[in-house]
Amino acid sequence: MNFFIKKNVKLPYTHERILKTVSDNQTEITFPVYQGEKEFVKDNYYLNSFTIYGLRKAPAGDVKFNVKMELDENGILNVTANEINGILSGGITIEGVNDLTKEQIEFFKNQEKELQKENKSKRNNEVLKK
Repeated sequence: MNFFIKKNVKLPYTHERILKTVSDNQTEITFPVYQGEKEFVKDNYYLNSFTIYGLRKAPAGDVKFNVKMELDENGILNVTANEINGILSGGITIEGVNDLTKEQIEFFKNQEKELQKENKSKRNNEVLKK
């Protein structure tokens, strides 16, 4: 999970980061987009995703993408990924990123402490396994 936009940033906001393939001979890459700052993906709110097909076969990490997230003053999120030294690109626009229902907001507030305890427990278990 890569965090691009922290909560309470001044809008409009743009952040870019270089991401790379994680498998040898990877021919496609999917960019899922989540809202949230929780440590584990499952604890965040899935918004949408996009996939870029036709990557050249190469060792893991050789194919790189400049991923850019732009959040405008109206809460519209534009996510783009452009292959570095290549021609492949893709993107998605997500409207209403901040339009959570009151019930969703209340749920996230109520679950925050519980998730923090659970995350701490998971981290401690991982340390014990090593």
